[in-house]
Amino acid sequence: HKRSADRHWLCADLAYCSLRRMGMKRVVLFILIIMLIPVFAICAFGEEPAQQYIQYSPFEGEHLIDRYGLLTEEEQQAIEELAKQVSEQRECGIYVMIVEDYKELYKHRAIFKVNYTYYHEHNLGWGEERDGVMLLLSMKERDFSFFVYGDRAEHALNHYGQIQLENSFIGKLGRNLWYDGVQAFVSCCDRFLELAQEGTPVRRSATPGIVIS
Repeated sequence: HKRSADRHWLCADLAYCSLRRMGMKRVVLFILIIMLIPVFAICAFGEEPAQQYIQYSPFEGEHLIDRYGLLTEEEQQAIEELAKQVSEQRECGIYVMIVEDYKELYKHRAIFKVNYTYYHEHNLGWGEERDGVMLLLSMKERDFSFFVYGDRAEHALNHYGQIQLENSFIGKLGRNLWYDGVQAFVSCCDRFLELAQEGTPVRRSATPGIVIS
């Protein structure tokens, strides 16, 4: 019972912005070009020191762990309370972890493996099945991964649902809107879990451009 999404959110935001400015006739050319530059985009951003972001006090709650100090104290409390409320109401644990470098948690592991290992080693999740969704942000190179575990969580967030979840927050993170991005993640989890509880989980429509919800 595991699903994941690992991305570099700067690249995702660049791709999104570039596609919006292009006509459909130029998409193929864009794809060929973008395949040549991801290393450049990641490395160029990686050269910027982590201290470029304002750092506040670290915070470790039940649902939010901000070891980097990315959010203000008020924002940390707001996310902690929101995630706790959603977890209890939807019976599915919602978690956000923010660190400077995910490699410091478990060396020689990919970011998804770090997310997966932390979730299980700390016995996260709701109930006996330990249903949950966890977002991991790593600030050093702007990496992220979210992890979906358990039948209830996977029913609400199948592959298509995970794509929609990612779309809800990735653009905000790409614009350094940290609180807005994290809040969007938690709120989107809430909405998708609510729809699943009502018997109408988000699914890809057979008609292009229409979402069944």
